[in-house]
Amino acid sequence: MAPPAAQPGQTTTLQQRLLALAQTLQFAWFVGHVTLLLTTFRYSISYLTLNYYSRWAQFSYRTAFVAAAATYGIVVFKGYRARAKSGKGQGSPLALVGDENVQYLAMALVWLFSRQMPLALLPFTVYSIFHVATYTRGILLPAVQPTATGAEPSGLSDTI
Repeated sequence: MAPPAAQPGQTTTLQQRLLALAQTLQFAWFVGHVTLLLTTFRYSISYLTLNYYSRWAQFSYRTAFVAAAATYGIVVFKGYRARAKSGKGQGSPLALVGDENVQYLAMALVWLFSRQMPLALLPFTVYSIFHVATYTRGILLPAVQPTATGAEPSGLSDTI
């Protein structure tokens, strides 16, 4: 969910816009993806230097899967809440298992408690790259540099 928009004619400071943004569940989702990318990068460095069982490498590996589980947990929760608000039933357990976000959440939890397999981070990392880029382009850049009403958007967000 995007942060609430300012009233017409009302200007907000950068700090107010960023605080409003940071209070959303979508921002927590974004932070989870950034955490996953940073810990994957840290684990990759350990793997390339053949220190993949050091404490830092193990911490980075496990933290990456905790971040993945958190991000997919947020998505599953938001989907559940949206279905509850619309009055639709939650469906059968088979429909829940068929949801790809539930499957990724389960995979993240399985890999979190399994032995280290470096390639297990790959699908989560690829998704996180695209999710961070999309969030940055669509939410973060417009919050940092808002456009005036009726004005053309900045070319910076289109470049990304």
